[in-house]
Amino acid sequence: MNLTHSNSNLAINEQAPQPAGVYTFNDNMLMADTQNNMNIFCDCVLQPIFRTRSVDGLSYNGLVFETIVHDNKVIITIDSKKIFSGFTSVLADLADQGINIPTNRVNDFKRYLQQCSQLKLTDQFIIERTGFIDEYLAYAYGETIIKGETEIQNNTAFCYRSRQGKSPEGLTVQGTLESYNSEVIDQCVTDPLKFSICMGLAPPLAELMGLEGGLVHIFGPSGSGKSTIAQATASVIGSGSEPGDGSKESYINSWSSTANGLEVLLSERSGMGVCLDELGAFKHSKISSALYKLLSGSGTSRMTSNLNKAKQHKASVFGISTGELSIEDKVRQSNEVLNAGLLARMPSVLIEPCHMALKHETLAETAQRIENFKDACTENGGHLAQLFIQGLLDGFDTKAELEDGIRERWEECVERLADYAKNSIQRRVIRRFAIALAAGLLAAELELVPWSEDDITNAIVFIIKRWLVNVEMGKSDLDRAIDRLKDWIRANFHKLPDSTDDKVKSVVDGYRYQGTHITILPEIFRGLCGNVTPSQVANRLKELGVLRYDSGKLQCRVMIPTIRKRQYFYCIDCRFIEDWLEDDEEPEDEVTPELIDEILDSHEVVISERIIKEGITQPELDPCDYDENDNAPLLKRKVHNSKSSLPPE
Repeated sequence: MNLTHSNSNLAINEQAPQPAGVYTFNDNMLMADTQNNMNIFCDCVLQPIFRTRSVDGLSYNGLVFETIVHDNKVIITIDSKKIFSGFTSVLADLADQGINIPTNRVNDFKRYLQQCSQLKLTDQFIIERTGFIDEYLAYAYGETIIKGETEIQNNTAFCYRSRQGKSPEGLTVQGTLESYNSEVIDQCVTDPLKFSICMGLAPPLAELMGLEGGLVHIFGPSGSGKSTIAQATASVIGSGSEPGDGSKESYINSWSSTANGLEVLLSERSGMGVCLDELGAFKHSKISSALYKLLSGSGTSRMTSNLNKAKQHKASVFGISTGELSIEDKVRQSNEVLNAGLLARMPSVLIEPCHMALKHETLAETAQRIENFKDACTENGGHLAQLFIQGLLDGFDTKAELEDGIRERWEECVERLADYAKNSIQRRVIRRFAIALAAGLLAAELELVPWSEDDITNAIVFIIKRWLVNVEMGKSDLDRAIDRLKDWIRANFHKLPDSTDDKVKSVVDGYRYQGTHITILPEIFRGLCGNVTPSQVANRLKELGVLRYDSGKLQCRVMIPTIRKRQYFYCIDCRFIEDWLEDDEEPEDEVTPELIDEILDSHEVVISERIIKEGITQPELDPCDYDENDNAPLLKRKVHNSKSSLPPE
């Protein structure tokens, strides 16, 4: 492995000369004054090592020195701006490290620093967030910098400088790789545990692909194995010790914090992954929107002291959350409307105790095995993610090639799991699970895990099915009726004639109107509603903003030129079949007939079997369905040969 501490390999410029006119004698530094008298301006020898700057060169300009104090190597970083403003703090920091500058030689020391900035020193790039480093083939794993062969050959130097002034808690290496493999990886014998390892490896890929921030939320009753899954994921990244036991620092954090506190926590773990325990402990007046903003990684906009907007640092958020409640139940407890985008960013997966057990294993044997596994996660961890990242960097010559290679793998995994998604929200969730699948398969290729491709795929599919179980459990009869209606429109969209088509020669169930609406005859609409009243379904469509209706009604009356009479239809906006959601903050594409056709071509849904299975039959004719100006009931659908139009709203 090519792992280097951000303050290591400092001997690159060990032979760099001192500025002209600077001399050393008896471990002191001297400089001549205007009368050519030699004066001591520092009581130890400072060796300039690097010139620092940010990757874009717009900040963090400064110098790095190496010196020996009390027989210990000391590394000193001095920002250039402090030479001209706040220099007292520089002197105080040096004094704190045992380096003294005589008060009457402060100007000599300033001049020395200015002269050092003119030396030909290697650049050291200061980075303030973890994860992949701009266009370089390098990754900041806290203070550990993992570099690809290209950056090693170029002697590219980096230094991580956290905005919080410290590395993330729990980002430690414990035990040996051999003990971790034998006591943790080899003991991941159930699908949930294999999935948890894949989730620990996936965050770097999620950052590289620019995947929207989010977590997979594992919920279930006490003793179901939620904390075990979190510990396994954390052990991939750092310390997998159980949070709250106080024995060791853990990479698992609690939801029991303010939104601002969690924002900082997620930011300092950007691209590395996060593990949050006990969702029930999170309190906020607007929990749905608060969670959405946290998971987006953008944080809250703030002002600086001079009333300018503070720079926001978008974090890449990916990882595991646990709790006894699903995200849906947590939001409902707060009497809030559930943001549909939150369901895409934080899918809830129901885990039960039986999912952690092996066949023919007694309850006592399962409990003992899980207890041993949790102890192993406490004693061993922090190896796998670093090896995985190093393997990724070593496999490519440039950052662009790495991105292209991972994207190709990810898209293959998305395609493999595509059949499990029925709408746009679910497709976004599947993309999240596909990242975990891609990570697991890559880890197997790098021989970091001993599982086959089928083992890894089965583990991811198992979790997807548990997520879908929760999705189905959380649906009301009204939700199912809405799904049925959406499926029917998708399956029949191409069969419905355009409202301008004057060559219709068969019975129709409705029309496509101007490429923006679908009109459905009331009797067809009622049949799709099942055991829910049509008014309930129509009112839900109104809430979604996709129902067009006449004043005081839930239907829209349309002139049918063939019979020269107006007829009522349920008139639904085409955005409905794109899963258009007002409360989702994701950007929306303009709705066009071509876009709708493309969506339907790639996501054909057949619902006839579903309607038969659920026992949905055509309802009897309601007397209210007679047109007051027509002797024939509206249930009798006629052939229409001329253009119809919707009345203006």
